[in-house]
Amino acid sequence: MKTMVRLIGLAAVLFGLGLAGAALMSDAGELQVLFSLFALAGSLIALVGGGVFVMGALLGGSKTKVDGPGLTAEQQQLLDAREFLASRREK
Repeated sequence: MKTMVRLIGLAAVLFGLGLAGAALMSDAGELQVLFSLFALAGSLIALVGGGVFVMGALLGGSKTKVDGPGLTAEQQQLLDAREFLASRREK
C-alpha cells in the first residue's frame, strides 16, 4: 500500500512538472495567459503529488515487523513439536 501511494505521488510530481515545463516553454503569443494558467496548474499538481509522496513515506516508513515473542531456536522447535503432536492427537 505504501509503495503504491509513493508511486502515485511520484507520478503526479513528474506529470505536474512536465505540464508546467511544457506550458512555459511554448511561445503562445496571445494565449500566453492561458499557458501560464496551465503552468500554474502543473505546479499545483506537482505540489499535491509531493504531498502524497510524503504521506506515503510517513504512513509506513518506520514500521518494523514484529515476529512475536523472542524464542530461541530450541524453544521454537519444542513449541512447534508440541503443536504438531497436539494436532495429531485430535484426529
